[in-house]
Amino acid sequence: MRETLLEMKGVGPKTADCVLLFSGGRNGVFPVDTHVHRIARRMGLAPADADHEQVRQAMEAAVPPEKCGFGHTAMIQFGREYCTAREPACLDGPEACPLVEHCEQVGVDELSGDVVDPAEVVADD
Repeated sequence: MRETLLEMKGVGPKTADCVLLFSGGRNGVFPVDTHVHRIARRMGLAPADADHEQVRQAMEAAVPPEKCGFGHTAMIQFGREYCTAREPACLDGPEACPLVEHCEQVGVDELSGDVVDPAEVVADD
């Protein structure tokens, strides 16, 4: 079904996965948007250099199928409120982020305040 949706004009992976999850009644589908992509790599839930598809596969393997919808929406909200692209809450100190103890902070340098795409950290190694 996913492949059929992806063949439609204007339908990309996230839209196809959202349709399957929220309208198609498919548990175990974890849509990946920019927030999920960033957070999964920053927290170490997926490889730092993972593309959207690799993040989707990692999340679907790690999250119980019946929790994928909640996980997807929770990560989006977390990305908007705490784990933003340029100024994640952890830069304001560990007390500013409720998940700091579970996060590898890939691409975040608390001392300098620099924040880079997690893939850049891998490229520098």
